[in-house]
Amino acid sequence: FPSHDTHNLLNEGMDPVKEFERNIEFIEHVHISENGLEPINRIDFHRMFADALRGNWYEKGVTYEVKKTDDLALEQFVSIYKTNNPR
Repeated sequence: FPSHDTHNLLNEGMDPVKEFERNIEFIEHVHISENGLEPINRIDFHRMFADALRGNWYEKGVTYEVKKTDDLALEQFVSIYKTNNPR
């Protein structure tokens, strides 16, 4: 199952939003992560990517990948990526 990993695409110099929209029909699972699996910190990027997920009505798997830490930034992740889709 093809997946879409935000930090790997960024590390390769690719735009995760453009790649997502270009390949949405093949993507079965999205991994949301930062370099080193740190808690999310590029808030503007994550808001833009979340808008792309919602704007394309993406309803398949989404995983927040983060290494164990005292502050997972989970509330921040949920506030950015929660869905408002009426489906």
